Amino acid sequence: MKKLQFYPHIRGGICFSTLLAATLIFIFSGCKNPSSESWEEPVRDYFDKYTNTAAIEKHEIDSEITKDKFGTTCIPSDGDQTVTFYLRNPRNYTLDMTFNGPGGCVGPIQDTEDKSVVRITYPQSVLFANEAGGSIGGTITVKEHETQREFDPYSFSLKCNTPPPSVAGQAVLVSPSNSQNYFVCFYLPTTELSELSHSPDTHSIIIEGPNGQTFGPGTVTELTALSQSRPSDLAQLTAGGSFSGSASGYTAFYYDTERTMVEGENLSWNIYLRDSGGLTSRKMTASTIVRPANMTVSGETLLTTNDGETTAILTASVDDGTVSTWAWQSDNADIVTVTPTNNRTTTITAVAGGETTINVTAKLTDGRIVTVTKTIRVLDINIDASSPHDFIKGQADVALSTTKPDFATLSCQSGDEGIATVNASGQVTAVAKGSTTITASASYGGKTVSKTHTIYVHEVTISGENEIFVNGSTLSLTANVDSPEGSGTLSGISYSWTSSDIEKATIDTTGTVTAVAGGSTTITLNVTHNSQTTTVATQNIKVYQLSISGGTLYQKTSGTYTLYASLKSGITPYSGTDITYSWTSSIGATATINSTTGVMSTVSGGSTVITLYAKRGSTTVAYTTKKIYVVAVSGLTTFVKGEEPRALTATPASIEGCTFSWAIAPNNTSASANASN
Repeated sequence: MKKLQFYPHIRGGICFSTLLAATLIFIFSGCKNPSSESWEEPVRDYFDKYTNTAAIEKHEIDSEITKDKFGTTCIPSDGDQTVTFYLRNPRNYTLDMTFNGPGGCVGPIQDTEDKSVVRITYPQSVLFANEAGGSIGGTITVKEHETQREFDPYSFSLKCNTPPPSVAGQAVLVSPSNSQNYFVCFYLPTTELSELSHSPDTHSIIIEGPNGQTFGPGTVTELTALSQSRPSDLAQLTAGGSFSGSASGYTAFYYDTERTMVEGENLSWNIYLRDSGGLTSRKMTASTIVRPANMTVSGETLLTTNDGETTAILTASVDDGTVSTWAWQSDNADIVTVTPTNNRTTTITAVAGGETTINVTAKLTDGRIVTVTKTIRVLDINIDASSPHDFIKGQADVALSTTKPDFATLSCQSGDEGIATVNASGQVTAVAKGSTTITASASYGGKTVSKTHTIYVHEVTISGENEIFVNGSTLSLTANVDSPEGSGTLSGISYSWTSSDIEKATIDTTGTVTAVAGGSTTITLNVTHNSQTTTVATQNIKVYQLSISGGTLYQKTSGTYTLYASLKSGITPYSGTDITYSWTSSIGATATINSTTGVMSTVSGGSTVITLYAKRGSTTVAYTTKKIYVVAVSGLTTFVKGEEPRALTATPASIEGCTFSWAIAPNNTSASANASN
């Protein structure tokens, strides 16, 4: 098959100066008298022809062509076909043309840009109507549009005839029940032969070999009927070609060669179709001995999802024999796709990371089938959308969700390790407030694929006072989120508070601290985020307790006593100067106390509660109380010797936790006392 081209041609007309020089040299070389009319007429005619007339000089056919048994050029009907004609058109004439070929053609049409080109297009419907050798050539008449001057017509011969399709699956088998005869088997392409491009024609099956035979000619049905019956015990020869007995679009054909099998005999039969016009299909060979065919596949086996690395060309080569058909297939099109092609090369395209195999099957013209697989790897990495973007300072080993092929090595890198660090497996530790980019990379075979993930580190701090007073107001601590620029609102976060010493102070879920006893405790703030609880901040709290120094029992007769205020955190006194104290007595009839100095004066026997207030300005920050007792003895103080005993009375009569006893002062013999007095 070749592209058809007729006659030498110079587009746009003949090169005038070259022709003129050559013509004059030729004419004058044979003339002795230039003034004679014997040379003027040929020159005048020549110049007139090549400067004043137009004519079609040749034509070309772009499609594949064949010659039938009569030597006529044939074009197929596998689509619309165009014939291009080239003119000698020295004056760029606009031409009127008619074509006396088959009806339904488009043209002749002169090209508007290049008036030396004319085209006739044969629609496929016209070709179908003239299949099987119908003449579609003819004559084009040419006229100058303005003057209607006629130029030389142009005739050409052309037929429409599509070569027959090839048989397939050819193999030599043997039938033990038929005297061990060889059977040549193949698939007759009945469906394709029934199509419009072939059905108008008659065909013959040619089997060339030791017992060469021609079947037909006839229609597809007639040719099918000529097949031998399939023997029930038909079997493949050792290492023979494959033949299953059925194929979509084909009819199995069996030919009894009537030749008895001889072990190791190397015979072959060529099989092809020929139509009534003499066009033939490609010859397919079936052999008794089929050598194993070896196939190799070359090309890049590692693709990536990086630009420029997503595709590769695979090329298959068979070391022995001619391949009739190729088939490529990917075992997993979700990883790699294959461009369908009946060719020894194909393009594979990466879809996603992973590993799969590409299968290529070659069917040889002698019936052999060879299949090779090629492992293809696609290097890719993904950071799952569920991977966190927001982190809390102090969080450690929070994993990013990355996926990569098993064969690849993962590595991760932080754009700013002062903000966050990341280990090789993608676990992030938040170091300081800010934002940075985490780059996850998968590497294999000298190639690397990377994806980036921006993270934001938020800092959580505690605000509030760091001291509290027993019997004072509560202390409120607050968790504050300091977010980096560019981040959104931090969501999915919860807080919990703990006190290191609940005997000194407690804290509830809202951050409210309540003092219990003097001393100190550490308040810890924990944040739960990204399914992880992290200690993010601590605050040391000093708990100050107010107390009154001095005893609890006082004598009425002793006069005044000074009580002292003590404000301490454990053993550490309050060091500030902003605290003032004030004192009160609940029962002034028992004892009074100076509100600023703490000097207490006893009044009468009994008990009273002394209250001490610690104030910052006019605000009481803490208070404490102390119950004291003033003991007084009442009764006669003068006695006559010999009188009956007289009773003395103590007030208060009893004091919780105390017992009373009476005694005479030492060395005093003038009186005695008993326990009941």
